[in-house]
Amino acid sequence: MGFKHDEAVGREMAGLIIPARLREAHKAGLARYLQTGEGPVLGRRLELPALRANGTEFTAELAIVRVPVEPPLFTGYLRDLSDRKRAEESLRNSEKHYRVLFENNPLPMWVFDLESLRFLSVNDAAIQHYGYSRDEFLKMTLRDIRPVEDVPALLEDVAAMPRQEGRAGVWRHRKKDESIIDVEITARDIVFQDRPSRLVLASDVTARKRAEEALQKYAADIEDLYNNAPCGYHSLDDTGRFVRINDTELSWLGYAREEVLGRNFSEFLTLSSVRSFQENFRSFKQIGSIEALELELMRKDGSTLPILISATVIKDAAGNFMMSRSTMFDNSARKQALQEIRELNDELERRVEKRTTQLLAANQELEAFTYSVSHDLRAPLRHIDAFSRMLVEQYSPELPEAAGHQISRIRESVRRMTQLIDDLLNLARINRQELNLRLTGLNSIVSPLAEDLTRENPDRRIDWQIHQLPFVECDPDLMRQVFINLLSNSVKFTRPRERAVIEVGTVENADGEVVFVRDNGVGFSMKYAVKLFGVFQRLHRQEDFEGTGVGLAIALRVINKHGGRIWAEAELNKGAAFYFSIPKVTPLTEPPARN
Repeated sequence: MGFKHDEAVGREMAGLIIPARLREAHKAGLARYLQTGEGPVLGRRLELPALRANGTEFTAELAIVRVPVEPPLFTGYLRDLSDRKRAEESLRNSEKHYRVLFENNPLPMWVFDLESLRFLSVNDAAIQHYGYSRDEFLKMTLRDIRPVEDVPALLEDVAAMPRQEGRAGVWRHRKKDESIIDVEITARDIVFQDRPSRLVLASDVTARKRAEEALQKYAADIEDLYNNAPCGYHSLDDTGRFVRINDTELSWLGYAREEVLGRNFSEFLTLSSVRSFQENFRSFKQIGSIEALELELMRKDGSTLPILISATVIKDAAGNFMMSRSTMFDNSARKQALQEIRELNDELERRVEKRTTQLLAANQELEAFTYSVSHDLRAPLRHIDAFSRMLVEQYSPELPEAAGHQISRIRESVRRMTQLIDDLLNLARINRQELNLRLTGLNSIVSPLAEDLTRENPDRRIDWQIHQLPFVECDPDLMRQVFINLLSNSVKFTRPRERAVIEVGTVENADGEVVFVRDNGVGFSMKYAVKLFGVFQRLHRQEDFEGTGVGLAIALRVINKHGGRIWAEAELNKGAAFYFSIPKVTPLTEPPARN
C-alpha cells in the first residue's frame, strides 16, 4: 500500500484506501451494518478498488472476519489482485498474448489435457513454486499434484464441471517436498496442440487460509469465553434494551436468548430494584460508568438472585451513546456472608456482655479476696510475730539454744509470708489499677533507687553505671515497681562477686529504643527462661538467694499494661540482662518546654 505504520493506524478505512467516489457508499454500508446487522456475509471475499499512498488505484480482495466483542471489531485480509486481473485480462486476448503472459507471469500457470489430465505445458513460476522440473511436470497428470485422498473429488470435479470461461475455486495441491498448499484456481478452456485443454492460473493462498482459520478460531475462542465466563455479560442500547447477552446470564435468568433480546433490562428486576436501575441508568449515560450496583434479578421460575453489576458506556466517534457493556456477579454468597457476619457480631456482643458481667463478678470476688488477705491473714501473722518476739525478749536467758534457733526461723518465715502477701497484693493491684500516664524521665526513677540499694548494702562494693535514659510516657509509680524488682535482683544475684557491676542504659532494635538492666552476677541457663516471669517461679535455691518469685511477674504485668514487652538474656555464671520496651518513647533527654 505504501503507507507507514503511523500513517495508517487510527485512520478510517474509507478515508485511507477507498477511492473518493466510493467513500460515502462505504460509510453508509458500515453504519447500516452496525445498526441493523445487514450487509455482506462476513468471511466472504470481496473485490474492491483500493488506493495506494501515492494515489494509484488497484484491484484488491478483502476477506472480513468479525471479532465478537463490544464494540464490534473486524479483522481484514487484503490481497493485491493486480497480477491475477492482468492474467485474466490477457486470457481474453490473442494466443500471442497468452504465450507472453504464460511465460512471464509471476503466478504458476499450466495447460492440461481435459481427457487424460496430463500436463501439456507449465511456466517457470510453476516449476519454481512446486519444485518439479519441466520434464517431470510434462510426465505427470493433475492426479500427481493432488493428495491421494483428493483424487476422487478431482475426477468428479473435472467430469461435472461445464466448459465455460472464468471458473475459479480453492483446492489442495501437493508439492514435490510433500508439503500441502491451498491454491486458488482460475481456469479457461482452450484448444492447445489441437486438443481440448484447460489453461490454469494458480495462486497459493495457504497463508491466507491459515490466517482466516486462525481468525475464525480466535473469534470462536472469544465467543466461547464470552458465553461461558463465570459472570454475566450483556449490552443495552440507550433505552435499556438488551442487544447482547451471554449464556451464563441467560442460565441465571432461566430464559432463552430470543426471549431476552429486545426487552428492557428492568423487566427482569424485582420491584425494589427497578427504581434503583432506572435512576442509575439515566446518570450512567452521562457519567459513563457504574461500579458494583446492588440489584435483584427476577428469574423465569419466580425465584430471585441478588447481583452486583458494573458497567461502562460505549460511544461512537461523535461521543454519542451507542450501548453499554455490563458485567454481573452472583451476589448470593456475599449477601449470605454479610448476614452471617451480622449474626456473628450479634453473638459476639452477647458473649462480650456476658463475659463483662462475669469479669465484674470475678473482680468483685478478687476485691473480697484481697480484703481477706489484707486483713484476715495479716492479723494471725502479726500475732505469731509478736508472741515469738515476746518469747525471745522475756525468756531468752532460759531458752535452750535450739529453741531460740527455732523461734528465729519462725520469725523469718513470718517475715517471708508477710512479704509474699505484699507482693501478691501488688500483683493483684496492678491488674485493677488504671494507668496514670505522664511524661517521665527514667533517670529520676533509677538514680534514687540505686542510692537506696547502696545504703541498704553498706558492706557491698557496687559499681553503678547509669547512662542517660529517655523520657517515657508511663505511670511513674508502676514503672518504679519495675525498676525496684530489676535493680534489687541485680544487687541480689551479684552478691558472690567481689565487685558488682550493674549497668542501666538503652539500645536500638526493631522495637525502637529499648531500656536494659545488665549485671555481672551468677546469671542463669536460657533453657529455663520460659519460667522466668511466672508467679512463684525461681531459678535458684531459696537457701542461696532469698525471694518470693513474684517480682518479675509484677514487672511483666506492668510492661504489658503499658503495651510493651520484656525479655531476658543470660548465661550461667556470666551475668544477666533484662530488656523492656514501651511505646511512645520520646527521644528527648530533657523534659519538653512548656508554653
